[in-house]
Amino acid sequence: AGDTFADEDALARLLAGIPEDADFVAAHHVYLSPEGIEEIHRCVDFEKTYRQLLAGQTDGAWLSGIPGHQALLTRVGLIRKHRYDLGYRFAADHEFLYRMRRLGARVHIQPVIVSQYLGGGLSAQNRWGCLGEWRKIALAYTDHPERVERRFRRRLVDTLRYSRRLGPFAWRDEPIRSHPVWALLAEAEFRLRTLFDRFDAL
Repeated sequence: AGDTFADEDALARLLAGIPEDADFVAAHHVYLSPEGIEEIHRCVDFEKTYRQLLAGQTDGAWLSGIPGHQALLTRVGLIRKHRYDLGYRFAADHEFLYRMRRLGARVHIQPVIVSQYLGGGLSAQNRWGCLGEWRKIALAYTDHPERVERRFRRRLVDTLRYSRRLGPFAWRDEPIRSHPVWALLAEAEFRLRTLFDRFDAL
């Protein structure tokens, strides 16, 4: 898939001094864009990410707080007993992590760079599928589904506006990016939201 360990000592650094009761061990990774640009993606405290989900705060900070699968170790017993839900094509690892946390699993953060993640893969090519699965996961595990729905409506429009600026594309295969009605609705919603945000700030 193009993903690699950061170096030959990566696993040794990841496993050095971890607590015995850790069910997951997460670390930092380097994201390599299809254009060859490297970014360090730092793993944050997963408890904070989990609390954001419970509170319905499913914005960009919540998504970036989910540990990268390429820099995450999972206790074998958990996978053998509970398994991934293969109904999720793009985010089964996210759903598994939240399901295990609900059952009391502990996520330990190891502050080291472990892997390099190559962008442009299946998830990047299926933004709408990912968005739908993130929404489904968030609704399944939050305490505030109405907040989740509101935030995902905003994210849907933002994703649509962003996707329309990517090109070239085949409009027959991707009508949602080329249909003029979708474009007008997205732009109108964005302008109204901006106006309401300004009133809220007053």
